[in-house]
Amino acid sequence: MKDVVIAAGITLRAMAKDDKFAVKSNEEKSANAVNGIAANAVGKTLSILIIAIRNTY
Repeated sequence: MKDVVIAAGITLRAMAKDDKFAVKSNEEKSANAVNGIAANAVGKTLSILIIAIRNTY
């Protein structure tokens, strides 16, 4: 459960500024890192939600 909270927090934080990832536009390496982290967080969140849904049936 702790992983879900962390992944959701990272996902929400990444989209916190006008539906864009919250990095400076002139820092391409940082933007790529945040994109990767956010994508990973979304994937983990969805995976855990799918497992939770399967366990309810």
